[in-house]
Amino acid sequence: MESKSLIEKAHSALHLRLLSLQQRIVNHHAGTVIVIGGGDRLAASELANQLTEWLDSRLVRICAPDTSLPENKLRPFLWPYWNLAPAQGRITIVVGDWTTRSVVASINGELKGDALRARLKSIKNFEDTLVANGIAMAKVWIDTP
Repeated sequence: MESKSLIEKAHSALHLRLLSLQQRIVNHHAGTVIVIGGGDRLAASELANQLTEWLDSRLVRICAPDTSLPENKLRPFLWPYWNLAPAQGRITIVVGDWTTRSVVASINGELKGDALRARLKSIKNFEDTLVANGIAMAKVWIDTP
């Protein structure tokens, strides 16, 4: 099949490109966070698994913080994520993100007004701090019908 051949070629090219990018991360002693969010947690998990197949998995960590744990409820909102910051030359893939959690809390009426503004500000500060400390970020939002 011609279309299957094109898809296989595209997968192969993407695989090689991802390995090349990962090598640049290692060479530049950078850490990288790939945040996979959105409404489809299963698709996010599948994407994370596919990325670890295509990358050198020795340098990749997949995390899906359980924010419902009692000890996490006693700490600041972003605590479970802060502890996942990657070391130099490593990649952390976070499945289930702070943005999705905040959107859901807002839609459910659990987070509004000043509390919502404070949450958004803390998210921006958190992301700015990661970047200021040499950690690159990529965010992927998965929305499936």
